[in-house]
Amino acid sequence: KRQFDNALDAIELELNDESGYLLSSGFSACDILLSNCCFWAQQIGWLAKSPLNEPTSFTVGDATISKSPTPKLTSYLARCRRRNAFVKANELRKDQVNERKEHHRSK
Repeated sequence: KRQFDNALDAIELELNDESGYLLSSGFSACDILLSNCCFWAQQIGWLAKSPLNEPTSFTVGDATISKSPTPKLTSYLARCRRRNAFVKANELRKDQVNERKEHHRSK
């Protein structure tokens, strides 16, 4: 988790202000990889799903609670997730999850 947080801090510095993506030429496979890693991190609680006006992370007992994305990262992820291909892929994933749930219920 610490390595993920450190890598995310470093890579956020690389977001190109002109293109809005990692490369100055625009959206690329790098953005697909980063946005999917962040989506995964949100699913397992390493990255908060929405920005909070709190410290970037905090501890409760021995557990470290999710890092809050910065406004720059939040904007970047929203831009990536609004792309048509992401929307379609996410809909397919949801359909597959629902099909599996239905399959297990029918057993």
